[in-house]
Amino acid sequence: MKRELPLIATLLALSLPLQAQEPPRPPIDLEEFAERLFPLQEEDLPYEDLYEQLLLLYTQPLDLNRASREELQALYLLKPAQVASFMHYREQNGPLLSLYELQAIPAWDLTTIQQLLPFVRVRDLGLQGDSRPLLEQLRHSGTRFAILRWERQLEQQAGYRPRADTLNPAYAGSADKLYLRLRMSKARSFSLGLTAEKDAGEALRVNSASRQYGADFYSIHAMFWNLGPFKRLVLGDYQLQAGQGLVLGAGFYLGKGAETITTVGRASLGLRPYTSVVEGGYFRGAGFSLGNQRAELTLFGSSAARDASLRGVSDSLSLAEDRYFSALQSSGLHRTASELANRHAVRESNLGLTGRWKVAPGQFSLGFTSLYTHFNTRQQPQDHLYNRFAFRGKENWTGSLFAEGRWQQLSYFTEWALSQGGGWGSLTGLIAPLSHGLDVSLLFRNYTPTFYSFYGAAFAEGSRLQNETGLYWGLKYRHSRALWFTAYFDHYWFPWLRYRVSAPSQGHDYLLRANWQPSRSLLLYFQYRGKLQERDAPGGDKSRAPAPLYRRQYILNLDHSPLPHLQFRSRVQWSRITLESSTSRGYLLVQDISYSLGRWRLSSRYALFDTDDWESRQYAMERDVLWAFSVPAYYGKGSRYYALLQWKVLPNLDIWLRWARTHFRDREQIGSGHARIEGPHRSQIKMQLKLDF
Repeated sequence: MKRELPLIATLLALSLPLQAQEPPRPPIDLEEFAERLFPLQEEDLPYEDLYEQLLLLYTQPLDLNRASREELQALYLLKPAQVASFMHYREQNGPLLSLYELQAIPAWDLTTIQQLLPFVRVRDLGLQGDSRPLLEQLRHSGTRFAILRWERQLEQQAGYRPRADTLNPAYAGSADKLYLRLRMSKARSFSLGLTAEKDAGEALRVNSASRQYGADFYSIHAMFWNLGPFKRLVLGDYQLQAGQGLVLGAGFYLGKGAETITTVGRASLGLRPYTSVVEGGYFRGAGFSLGNQRAELTLFGSSAARDASLRGVSDSLSLAEDRYFSALQSSGLHRTASELANRHAVRESNLGLTGRWKVAPGQFSLGFTSLYTHFNTRQQPQDHLYNRFAFRGKENWTGSLFAEGRWQQLSYFTEWALSQGGGWGSLTGLIAPLSHGLDVSLLFRNYTPTFYSFYGAAFAEGSRLQNETGLYWGLKYRHSRALWFTAYFDHYWFPWLRYRVSAPSQGHDYLLRANWQPSRSLLLYFQYRGKLQERDAPGGDKSRAPAPLYRRQYILNLDHSPLPHLQFRSRVQWSRITLESSTSRGYLLVQDISYSLGRWRLSSRYALFDTDDWESRQYAMERDVLWAFSVPAYYGKGSRYYALLQWKVLPNLDIWLRWARTHFRDREQIGSGHARIEGPHRSQIKMQLKLDF
């Protein structure tokens, strides 16, 4: 294909002057974008990682002239065939001149391009390539910002009140939650960051014995690209993604959702800085990568303190070898005496090696991973029958081989892993276009009960890659530019017992979604999700066979923007849960309004909910301040409303103010224990400042 074709297409279709190298970057609605890819809101989904990666991509768009195949795959917006088409186009025609040139790439449609625009850019490498020394780049280039956030629940919880016996309150600190973030970075050059957080109820203090200096949690990293002999070098906190995530699965992974094709597989991104405030799931130490465009080898090490409740500590004379913990804790909360006693109780050390070889670039690649983990205290799970095959001991080794490739229009990927003791896990998938507008994905996984992977995050129904076999089938059909359908069906088996399931069990879930978008200002979709699992029969009688638990969820959603500065979102969702003769129902009505005027933006919601119990609770994402997320559980009977104001005070200074309240009609007390609130409502206020410099 000649260069003249995209130039002519650009000039005729868009009628723009030659100097317009890029269209204006559209503002991103992160909630709408996340719901499109990840609409199944539940309490155990990795929202922190999801928002972190989306915002990093938005604030530092991916340069399409330098983007790798893996980076494009990690956007979860492009099918493998579209990624391959783009790479071939760039190889044949050289660097892109403009984002408008994307229209000339075979297999790329306008809808895909519009979704991609907030996260990508095109730079002229010849004129704008930065060959300055690293110190010069650190001083004068890249993105630099500081964020300071304060939030507080207005109603007082029981944990903040003095107890009747005149003892101090159960919570050691104030009800204020504080967050500080400093970052300076430049894509493919450097990333320096500091994050600090104090949760509500935690104390700001200096205590060298417990190694607390001010805030309860700090995260620091320094990462460099192409520094001397290193392709990547990281110090401090970091993550690593390799293969399909059976051993090393850093970052967010969408898995099952309304997007049934592009989110099935994972991309090997290698070392990445860790910038979240989730107090677990990251490495703390150093790592580096060596290699070239065809092959890469990464070595990394880590030593970090983890939270856990130590057992076998009856008195000061207890021997260290008698102590154990049942599981690591990841809540990150250190408010009460018991939570403070669990803080940094276990030392975890990791040493790992991973490599990848592009045998035929763009067609086939091979790789391996190896991770050794050691705890200074042995892990011993609680004595329940379902824990018979749970990990025990102080050390574990996990390794894997993975491969991915293309054959004509078929894309495939696989990873096979082995852990200490002989447990193993495997995952194999493929993605293929069956005809014009119709794509299908298939994925089979098998994780034995004795497979132990502490840092794995791959396709699975359970929260761990263990005790599961499953087959997933996804489909996406685009009838026209305005109308498309997605669906999936996933059947899984659990060969051993699980929590609340006292026998081997099985289940399945499926999703059907119809989307109609006649214009960029109007989107209507209907979604139905059904799920069947087995659970112990009501009443706690474990001698009976598990009973089927049916979940059915319906969502009807309308996004409408009658004016460029005015957006509406209306939603009704309801669900029904059936276990033997008992049925639980839940309903949620939501109305969102967003209005922008100059430097101001106001977003608000009013929601009504009515659920029979916690089992039928509803979830719906809410707008929040930048770099924060809100996915509350709507349960009981009541209403919830919030207002979010954003004001761009100066070109480099933004202020957010958010107020939210939930009012219950079926109770005069909310929560229990230290979280108990006397009264029928719960309110929260939040303020954030962001300074770019």
